[in-house]
Amino acid sequence: MAIEPTLLQKLQTSKQPDRVIENFAKVIERIKFPSIWYNEFRNEKFFVQFLNICESAQKAIDLLLWDFSLPEFFLSRSVFQKNIEKNLSEFTINQILFLLSVQFSLDLLNTERFSKILTIFLNNNIIKYFKTKKLNYPFFIGGLGSFGTYDMNFESDIDLIVVTKNIASHPYIQNDLQQFLKDINAALDPFKVDFRLRPEGKGSPLVWDIKDYISYLDKRARVWEFQALTKIRFVLGDKELFNEFVSGAGNSLNRFEVSKILSESNEMYKKILNRNSRNFSNSFDIKKSKGSLLTIDFILQFLILQRKSLNAFLDKNTINRIDKLQDFNYSNIDLNRIKVNYVFLKTFELVNQNIFATRTPSVPNDMSKLDLLASKLGIKSGDGLIIKIKNIAVENHSLYEKIFS
Repeated sequence: MAIEPTLLQKLQTSKQPDRVIENFAKVIERIKFPSIWYNEFRNEKFFVQFLNICESAQKAIDLLLWDFSLPEFFLSRSVFQKNIEKNLSEFTINQILFLLSVQFSLDLLNTERFSKILTIFLNNNIIKYFKTKKLNYPFFIGGLGSFGTYDMNFESDIDLIVVTKNIASHPYIQNDLQQFLKDINAALDPFKVDFRLRPEGKGSPLVWDIKDYISYLDKRARVWEFQALTKIRFVLGDKELFNEFVSGAGNSLNRFEVSKILSESNEMYKKILNRNSRNFSNSFDIKKSKGSLLTIDFILQFLILQRKSLNAFLDKNTINRIDKLQDFNYSNIDLNRIKVNYVFLKTFELVNQNIFATRTPSVPNDMSKLDLLASKLGIKSGDGLIIKIKNIAVENHSLYEKIFS
């Protein structure tokens, strides 16, 4: 079977035919198009999958052009394997990113599974690298942010904290762990390992003694620092020390009345909105505009802190955390709507990253891009997508106001 009719048909039906042919040409030039590729492309299903990737996975195309191991990884169909979780140790970072990009673009993975696979892959690599080092200290590394809740995407940071005990007895622990964390930062490129959520931020030591950390939470920490801890997850090290820390953080939280948690959370939310002010136009920021993922985050963090315990929400992704909150029977809060809106916004964010290989979380202004995004999200047009996002933002803000007003 000749491949030309299939290519022409794709160009006639594509939302962005120029993107398809441009990426197709780049790959052909990169691989010099040996006969084995032409023969494989005579398999119509495989060729159509490749053309769909050219249209809706710029992330995968860029990786394919850059990493010399990926053409064979693709041609051998290894990229389509189903039992990804069982084989994570076999992949390089570029291979797992390429695989996730391809399978997500072809609707073989949903957003939740994509994020969990990526988070576990990175987590496993941190543990694997740790095992090569001789760091015999009593400490744990905890994950925060999207890394803590298994919600990673292409542009997420890996947020960590490091806590030890009896730090005065270990004069080299700061230097040793700083070097270890510097090494994993390089090993996990393009992901950035970040420690900005530790007490005092960038100006403080990287490693904190548990007594000093809990004392800080008892006396000085603001509500927003407890908001960050609602996403904590054990990564590696001393699990008993981690459990002691979580218990101590929960006890420290008791110094705040619920009204104080409410007011300080609301104050921080408004500060962030003012700093990242946008309206409900095409430049709506999926992460930080009013009614965005930020709004959902603040709702969930308040509901968790209101329980005055972190234990019930450990080691869960955001969808599971919403499900757990439903166990507490909030009659005045529609958690199902929050869940539906969260899934849509997270999916939009990932689809946008994957199609255009973009770092920006803003909704594009280009209508041809909006039409392509809409088609991937099951919406008829770019205009319909804008209306959908506006409606979600308004609903999220209304849900927020119902709690915080």
